Amino acid sequence: MSDTLSNAQVTASPCDELGKSLQNDLSWLLVRASRGMGCAVSKGLESLSLDRRGLMVLKTICTSSAPSQLAIAQAADIDKTTLVSILDDLERKQFIRRIPDVNDRRARVIELTDGGRRMLAWGEAASADVQRAVLDDLDPVDRDAVLRSLPLVIKAIDRMVRCENEP
Repeated sequence: MSDTLSNAQVTASPCDELGKSLQNDLSWLLVRASRGMGCAVSKGLESLSLDRRGLMVLKTICTSSAPSQLAIAQAADIDKTTLVSILDDLERKQFIRRIPDVNDRRARVIELTDGGRRMLAWGEAASADVQRAVLDDLDPVDRDAVLRSLPLVIKAIDRMVRCENEP
């Protein structure tokens, strides 16, 4: 270390300033919120033997008409290899079925079974309970602002760039 550095320079940590700036770093905040919410939802789904990715795939199938595996992967933002293992698990639990696509014999259309629709409803209820618990700490104005603003932030990001192979 240089003898010319003042005591203040030596004792001041660049981490002090960084720590303060993280409270305004959108990327850092969104990653923390996403990971934390993901863990909380996973915990809420444990009793259903469903994880958050399985729930996300069930939601995607439910909101798409005759989705292929590729369409589900793109809509749910899950890589194809991971999606296959999630679909295998959902099929083993009889929540989905894979049906040959009449337009492409190599492709499969994924649809929910009655059990899958029931599981989706239960999973949505469990997820809503977690969301409610998280948002209950906010006053109603802040809660509404968060729920109104996040879709706008997502749209703005999507307009800028579409990242491939991001977690």
